[in-house]
Amino acid sequence: MGQILFWLEATAAAVLLAALRTTINARIKRWQWRWLVGLAYLVVMFFYWLATAGITIVAHAFARTVSLPLIGAILGLGGFLAGSIVVRIRGRRKQADDPTRRAAADWPAARLAWATLAAGILTGMTFWNLDLAARQEMAVVHAEACMTAMSVTPPRVSDSQNAAPLYRRAGELMKADPGWQELVDQ
Repeated sequence: MGQILFWLEATAAAVLLAALRTTINARIKRWQWRWLVGLAYLVVMFFYWLATAGITIVAHAFARTVSLPLIGAILGLGGFLAGSIVVRIRGRRKQADDPTRRAAADWPAARLAWATLAAGILTGMTFWNLDLAARQEMAVVHAEACMTAMSVTPPRVSDSQNAAPLYRRAGELMKADPGWQELVDQ
């Protein structure tokens, strides 16, 4: 359930970021600056979204599994692409009263920026909680593995039945006697 929430939050944050980019581009007059903002957006989206979804997809492809995180990543990526296209189309429309202005020019950029930041923070918190849950599960698995290993190891030999101290003392005595080495070499 947490993974689905993570992908929903990531999709919402990415679509809000697309809306922010669209409104910023609609307010910029020079095409060179619009192109630069678009390039910065693509770089941010690559690291923010496509890399995360791509890593999840590749990891599950190597493991040859289809599970909820993989389905969530694919659906989240599809939702991001569809939402971004809808935002881009709606923002590029011309206004009825002023055909030279785009509709996105009137979108509140500050509110979009705050909403994008809040969605990004929520996504990070959800990821942090998922990581914490996975670490707790790994600690439980580690404890169970230790208990299983302890149950199959033989019991410890008591000192009265253990011959290792006798062998250690015999080895020390042999090292101390130089004549012993000559007897062994013959």
